[in-house]
Amino acid sequence: QQRQSGLPRLNINYDMETDDGKSLTRGDWRITIDGRALYASSVIVRPILRTFEYSLWDAEENSFICKSIQKPSLSGSFLDTDGGSKCGRLSRDEEEKASEEAQMKSRQVVCNQVIYGQISGIFKTADGEEVDVNKQPMVAYFKRSGFKPIGDFIDSLSRQKKLMQRCLITLNTSKQKKGSVTYWIPSPSLAGEATI
Repeated sequence: QQRQSGLPRLNINYDMETDDGKSLTRGDWRITIDGRALYASSVIVRPILRTFEYSLWDAEENSFICKSIQKPSLSGSFLDTDGGSKCGRLSRDEEEKASEEAQMKSRQVVCNQVIYGQISGIFKTADGEEVDVNKQPMVAYFKRSGFKPIGDFIDSLSRQKKLMQRCLITLNTSKQKKGSVTYWIPSPSLAGEATI
């Protein structure tokens, strides 16, 4: 078992099976708590804090080569671990004037919407054992195809004059296809409100 540092992280599962051959459902939510991977098709999340962060992933190294600070809004500069801003992500205007190489590097940088909160739900291990998770602190990073569904949903809460921190959100996933690529995006809906 590998030791986990930081909060348990909620992701969409893309694995077909575990290392020891137990089959998994692609598109389920996955979180590792106390060293155990748990899976559920639907979870309840109560967001406490939303921040934004830029990052650049190196697939060969299998690690981040640059990360920015996290901020509560997308305005202003995002100082990063390279001593620059936004891990080299350029604005549209800057991109038009930049070299092809700089444009390529800029497009590899992703903007993450980071949700810190609590998660609840009935999960299962790969062996099928049910695990009831209740108000477990967690973090989730929504980027690329997951960025807009979460951002739009949280913005809709503000328009309804709902305080994000009081909202209980059901998170399902929705299967998408683009050419030969199949992927899943978060599909949020309001489940209710918690008392503070």
